Amino acid sequence: MSEYNPDAWVIIELDGSAVKDGPIRKVLGGWYGGYLGSDSWRASSGIEKIIDADTYWEVHNYSGSIYRCAKNCQRTTGLTASVYAGFVKQAAERPEGELTIRIVPIAEIPIG
Repeated sequence: MSEYNPDAWVIIELDGSAVKDGPIRKVLGGWYGGYLGSDSWRASSGIEKIIDADTYWEVHNYSGSIYRCAKNCQRTTGLTASVYAGFVKQAAERPEGELTIRIVPIAEIPIG
């Protein structure tokens, strides 16, 4: 089991006829590289459940990975904003209704 602690994160939802078994939600996490490193990003496999763990959300995924998402860090980084824009562009290039993608506020997601 892998555990991740992104510096910034959003939940994205993929939906449409290309998505088997209905909409899927994923964590799109970003990490700042700092002075000597490069920024990085990762998208989770798909959210199974979210647990309120006081100062962060513990997000369990289909792969068994857990993302610990600080409650005050729900936002994109420059890199994840660019990655998300690329996802949206790719979805828009597909036939209408085949794939949509959006950022979902945590307030819209059942917790527990």
